[in-house]
Amino acid sequence: MSGLVKLEVEPPVALVSLNRPERHNSLIPELVEGLTDTMQALAQRNDVRAVVLRGEGRSFSTGGDLQGFLQHWDDDISGYADRVVGGLNRAILAIKDCPLPVVAAVHGWVTGGSLGLMLAADMVVIDDTARLAPFYCEVGFAPDGGWSALLPGRIGEGRALAAQMTNEIWDAEALMTLGLAQWRVGRGEVDDAARRHAQTVAGKAASTLGATKANRSQLGGWAEALDVERRRFVETIVQPGVREGVEAFVAGAVG
Repeated sequence: MSGLVKLEVEPPVALVSLNRPERHNSLIPELVEGLTDTMQALAQRNDVRAVVLRGEGRSFSTGGDLQGFLQHWDDDISGYADRVVGGLNRAILAIKDCPLPVVAAVHGWVTGGSLGLMLAADMVVIDDTARLAPFYCEVGFAPDGGWSALLPGRIGEGRALAAQMTNEIWDAEALMTLGLAQWRVGRGEVDDAARRHAQTVAGKAASTLGATKANRSQLGGWAEALDVERRRFVETIVQPGVREGVEAFVAGAVG
């Protein structure tokens, strides 16, 4: 298990933390691969009945690490992009298909492909600082993490398309209105609230929880739709102007 993903077990609840706070838990291959390994290992444990997925630091996760892409651009950018997005897709599926209920505790920024971690969770708790935005059209990347594959089924095709094409930013109120979160709490309260909801769920009938999760794991189309995103992401990243878009965005963020 990667040190970029921290696991703490307090039966019957396990806390899985994205542990790259100095980079806002932005996604690199080692992090998404560690998350997949952690979720698959939890599925084999008998002392865990529910999982809280959270992020260390100021943000839940800000999507793919743009610095990581730039560092690999002259080496094998297509291969690196494939590893990041393919790894993220496997992590999303590992969360969705985990036999244990998963509660996401979301605070701060969620951008880019990290939306997929929210969509894969069974329940989402946010605090007042939560913000969600795609940012693809600001950089030049193709959508990943379910923005085009999964989000339209949750909020409607028109709303999802408009958000991606205008880089709409959704605050905590909007996330609740759209149904992308089920509970909202005050700043700094999200971890405790997520633990409470996980404890509550862990105390429910195991047969019902198991059947509910098994039914969800059979929902078709996720793997295929996410793989379409992966292929298009890899095709798009080598298009003219994309590298310059990434460099300009990084320079603006730093400046």
